[in-house]
Amino acid sequence: SPWLLPNAILQDPECFNDIMSKTYVSKAKFDSELYSEPFCIMNLLYDFDRCKNKNAFCRNNSISYPRICRLASTRNNLVQRVAQHLGKEANSLSIRRPPREMDISKLLALRVVQIWIFSDGIVKLPAQREKTSNVSTTLELNGDVIKDIHLEQILDKSRHHYTLKSDCNMIYNGSFEPVQVDYQKSKLSVQDFEERLISFSIERNFDFIVNKIDKTINLYTCIDNETDTSILLNGDFSANGQIIFEPKTSQRGGICSRWSNTCSDVMSANCKKFQRYTLSSNSKSIKNKLRQLREKIRNRCMGDKNTFIVDITKITGGAVHIYSYSSEVDEFGKVDFISLFRTPHVKLKKSSSCNMRQSVLFHEPEEEGSFFLDDKNQESPIACAFAPRNSPEGARLCKALAAGRRSKPMILFEKTAIPDGDDKSDEDFTSYLEVTIKPKYNMNRWLWTETNESALLDSDSIPATIEAQTHDVYACCGNILELKGGRIRAEGVTIVPSGNFINLAKKCIGLSPPNEVCNDIEDSTLPVSIFYDYFNEVVEKSDLEYFSRGVELLCQVFAINPWSEETDGSDKFDNSVAQTRRREATKTKRQYQCKKCL
Repeated sequence: SPWLLPNAILQDPECFNDIMSKTYVSKAKFDSELYSEPFCIMNLLYDFDRCKNKNAFCRNNSISYPRICRLASTRNNLVQRVAQHLGKEANSLSIRRPPREMDISKLLALRVVQIWIFSDGIVKLPAQREKTSNVSTTLELNGDVIKDIHLEQILDKSRHHYTLKSDCNMIYNGSFEPVQVDYQKSKLSVQDFEERLISFSIERNFDFIVNKIDKTINLYTCIDNETDTSILLNGDFSANGQIIFEPKTSQRGGICSRWSNTCSDVMSANCKKFQRYTLSSNSKSIKNKLRQLREKIRNRCMGDKNTFIVDITKITGGAVHIYSYSSEVDEFGKVDFISLFRTPHVKLKKSSSCNMRQSVLFHEPEEEGSFFLDDKNQESPIACAFAPRNSPEGARLCKALAAGRRSKPMILFEKTAIPDGDDKSDEDFTSYLEVTIKPKYNMNRWLWTETNESALLDSDSIPATIEAQTHDVYACCGNILELKGGRIRAEGVTIVPSGNFINLAKKCIGLSPPNEVCNDIEDSTLPVSIFYDYFNEVVEKSDLEYFSRGVELLCQVFAINPWSEETDGSDKFDNSVAQTRRREATKTKRQYQCKKCL
């Protein structure tokens, strides 16, 4: 392979992630949705031969310059040897178009040739029951909590179009005691606490704010968000005025003192207006109402809105419970609670029932589509058979990164900051975050058709990392190494059309009985038998000439159009061409029947 080789054993996680991600993106670029490693290398060599600065080309595409030079030299040597045998100039055998610009008929014909040459290297990806969507894919993350800055180490947001979703539910239980003034028992000022609570929520980006003090529940929503609160209120709450908050010029006192309640009705551009809803009842009923409100918020009936709830039993102090439902992963510290309650006598402990769920949602750009799914390439049923419905590139890259660590599949992210007082050289300190992905990439999902045992493919191979389809997916491997137990190690993978494509290709040269009936494609048995007889005659001549008759028969077998590149690009037959082909097919059938009678 001319690409840089990632190795999780020899390279540190940062270097491994960098090489693997850049290499995978480079392979996807040159693969051009052809799902073939040989075609990918052909595209790469085509661009490498025509680039001006070859060193810069290799750096930008994660290519090893010495290896690609050796690969190009091997290619040139083979071309010269074939040209010498044919008695032609080597330049006449160079490709005029890379595979990404070739017509689909040529790509099908090249796949047929690959099956002829590497017929013992056919592998299969078994079908799955569930449908695979090619619009978006969600990966569930388990392990350490990460942020967008960590995903940027392996993904390019402008290319992979992902969104990191976090669902953080935290519960803090404890007590507080208001500050005593002149040895008199003090109590919490409801009005001042309301101002500090809303200021704290604005800084923490909470959409809904709830506080329960004694027998009263207050719900605050920002009017600027234009959020429908009818699902939460359910007719129990009544509107109790609007509050306008403006930022303070002084930032002293922490996040609970950065906004203040203004009595003016005139709002400036930086002000925020809140609507207050109030519910009062007896102690038992108010607890049930608060529990019902929490259940609605926890069930996400309001979508992805962040909510902060404070449950204070009495204003004179005592038990307090805090519930946070947010997409932010930052936890609250003791300083935040001291600033909120305006007293140092706060004892709050994080509950063990807290949980954090994270997932990465990948979006497939609407303007990007598969080459094989274009309307112009829908003529042949076989041509459409090797257009896999694949997950986005970013999702496959994450799975490939995790699968690269075979002993323990996971992704290691470098921490962006070292905690204060920690020594990075300490052996007990780890500077990496461990994240596992669900669903996992099964390394043994490909099977060798000869033994029905697992076929080990490269974890960063574009065709090998496609999603399982609703039908069996077949691939032809250009290089295989047999292992113990009937398994193989395979490279040079090319996805081939499903259905009867492989059987037809084998029957054409006698690897399978040529007269066996093919149900997937109508009237295919007759052209296969004719091509088989014609192929035997050609093989006896042992010459490397171009046989137009063989090409015509091959086109009839696989229902492909070799003249499509000579048309206006629509890849559709006109009436005259269709009539000519029908006459030739009828003539061929009569000749075959006469030959059979003789």
